[in-house]
Amino acid sequence: MSHAKWYGVNLGNWFLIEPWMSPSLLEGIPAKDEYTLAEVQGKNARAFFDRHRETYITESDFQFLQEWGINAVRIPIGYWILEPDGPYVGGLEHLDRALAWCGQYGIDAIVDLHGAPGAQSTQIHTGRGDFFQWDKDPDYRKRSLGIIEALARRYAHHPGLGGISLLNEPQLSVPAAMLLEYYQAGYEIVRKYNSPERVAVIAEAHPSVRLPEFHGRLKGANIITETHYYQMWEEFTRRTVAENILFPLNRLLPRFLDFNRAGDQIIGEWSLGLGENEELKTLSPAQKGVAYQAFAAAQIYAYSQTRGWFFWSYKVEDRPGWSFRDCVRQGYLPARLQG
Repeated sequence: MSHAKWYGVNLGNWFLIEPWMSPSLLEGIPAKDEYTLAEVQGKNARAFFDRHRETYITESDFQFLQEWGINAVRIPIGYWILEPDGPYVGGLEHLDRALAWCGQYGIDAIVDLHGAPGAQSTQIHTGRGDFFQWDKDPDYRKRSLGIIEALARRYAHHPGLGGISLLNEPQLSVPAAMLLEYYQAGYEIVRKYNSPERVAVIAEAHPSVRLPEFHGRLKGANIITETHYYQMWEEFTRRTVAENILFPLNRLLPRFLDFNRAGDQIIGEWSLGLGENEELKTLSPAQKGVAYQAFAAAQIYAYSQTRGWFFWSYKVEDRPGWSFRDCVRQGYLPARLQG
């Protein structure tokens, strides 16, 4: 039985590398995403990716998360972990180890299909930026469902599995009808192996304005709609710091309470990033610290009125507002979650 409410962190850049999150890893390497990184590594690719997957996040990190109060992690994966393809390097044994640590520390793993066959958007977090063919060929969607089945079957009855997220951030142009068909098929596949009492099935509405197109539209039990909220884009850089702090409470919370009536929802990604906010640049270090503390508290309160939340991400180089570990060390987040 998974936890009734999730207080979670994303383990991004572990099983699907996003270069912006760890520039030092790719220093001097001409790669924009995992696909080109694997191409550049060539014969060294297996050793390179194994070393990264073995060292980037370790058991001590799971212990730290448990002690802080985290009871769930969202684990973004590329399909090639299970189905090596082209230059990509597989590595299912590394995901097995992550799930084992989740079971050991009482943490629910949400395994997230972050990079699907055919790439579900133009973004580099699919593994291959600017490829985006997922909606154009039904074979890519069929292969994606095959990945979901492989995950559901392999980790059926696993004490570390809390949920399977069917697809991360599909492109806005993907028709709702296509996604609903895919999500419903994915749900049925997961349920062949995992009961609703143990494992949630998660379908994403992205961007969040599409929530009405998906929330409450799927048939079954323990289906959760996932959305992502970031306040770093242009409209938020023009807001005052105080307006940004109040936005989750004044604008998002009423929305959450309204949609809760139609079913469970989670905030699959959020951060303390405020982008190039002009007012923030004028604050002293002490003032910034207080602002980030208030921003974190407002988001945690609002997002906790849903089934749960997942901070993006556990580790990010040189961007403390995006790095959970750095936010804790800087005092932006509490030393321990009090519930």
